[in-house]
Order: sequence, then C-alpha cells, then structure tokens
Amino acid sequence: MRTLVSCPINNLLDPPADFRAGQGAPTRHNSSKGTGEEAQRRPARKDAAQRVSYLWGRTPWIAACTLGLLSACATSQPDHFYILSVQPQGVGESRATPVTQVGLRVTLPPWVDRSEMILNTSTDGVVVLEHERWAAPLAELVTQALGRDIERRRRDMLVADTRVSYSSGTAVNITVDVVQMTVRRGERASIEAHWRILDSRTGKEVVGSEVLSAPVGPDGYAAVAQALSECLGILTDRLVTQIQ
Repeated sequence: MRTLVSCPINNLLDPPADFRAGQGAPTRHNSSKGTGEEAQRRPARKDAAQRVSYLWGRTPWIAACTLGLLSACATSQPDHFYILSVQPQGVGESRATPVTQVGLRVTLPPWVDRSEMILNTSTDGVVVLEHERWAAPLAELVTQALGRDIERRRRDMLVADTRVSYSSGTAVNITVDVVQMTVRRGERASIEAHWRILDSRTGKEVVGSEVLSAPVGPDGYAAVAQALSECLGILTDRLVTQIQ
C-alpha cells in the first residue's frame, strides 16, 4: 500500500512575516555613531541574517519530508496474479463425436468473489491480501476450471458458461453453488458445494452436496491456487459420475 506524504515545501521556504524585508525587528542605535545611509543599512543587514538563520533551522524538516517521499516509493510492493489450473494436468485426448452440449453455472459467496486473495485466520476472521490477486474475477476462473475439468474427464461433452441463462440447445444443465470457500495457508483449502444436474433429454434431475478439501503446499501463494484447483478436480469427479 502506497503512503502519501504531504510536505508544504513552499511554506517552509517562506520566513515569518516579522522577518520579511522591511519588517525586521527595530534596532536601537546610538545617534552619535552614524546617521544617514549607515543607519538605513543596519535593519536590512539584520533582516538578511534573520532570514538565513530561519531557513537553516527549517532545513531538517525539508530533508525529512524528502526522505519520506523516497521511502514511500521504495517500499511499494508489486502485485502478483494467479489462475486456477485444469485437473489432472497434461494433454487431453482428442474429443469424441457426437458432442453433448453442457451448460454450467457457478456462484460464489460475495466475500470471496473479489480480485484479492482471501485467507482464513480463524473461524470468523479473514485477511485480504492486497498484492496477491486473481488474474480474473474468481467466479469466472472457477467456472472455466470446472468446465475444462469436466471436458477432460468426459471427452464426449462440450461445456459452456451459462451464468446468465441456460441455452435451449444444451442437453445437460449443471448448477454449482459454492456456499463456503476456506483457505488456511500451510494447512488445507476446502470448498463446500451444492449442485444440481438436469438432463433435458430425459427430465432426470440429480442433486448433491459435499465438502471437498486438499492440502496447501509450501510454495507461497501459488500453492493456494493449486489447492483450490485440486478441490475443483475432486468436485468434478463427483459431478461426472452423476451425468448420464
């Protein structure tokens, strides 16, 4: 998080009104020791000396403000971005024909569906990681990963994102409602999901729910993304066994 430091430099350089030229403190002089031009130069010399003394005293404040600005720039952190991967990884087999059209709709809790990565610190506490971010809206990443996972396991299916509405051309419609997503760094990641599968060809409907979890490895925040990808892979295994 960038820190803004406000330093009124112009005000620092301006001396008080009492020190400005022509308004110096009155000086006493002995009229017997000079008059005329000499008497007129004395207040001006004193004003100049007071101005130099004032600016010299303010120099540490100017230096402190400058160092603060440089420090704020030097301590800014870069953002890191993450995606969810297809499970299992590797090159898939060629697609079979004919292809069954599948519609997929996924919803996430609003507190996790954001660009920043969220970690759980306790049962009721979370931390928002400002500089660890998802490369796209998390709901889109989950939908894409889950759809590719289904295609990887069922080569006869082609999955389309139908978050707005189901297409009349889809033979199977799948709705997945992720009601809870928990991540504890260095421990485990878990997804609690409810799903509904409707086969428009037969009218058969299947519903289910389960909590799926995977260990979070030691590889920094990339391990969080990998663990969530593995949770989605397990969820896919449950879904494809219920799709006819």
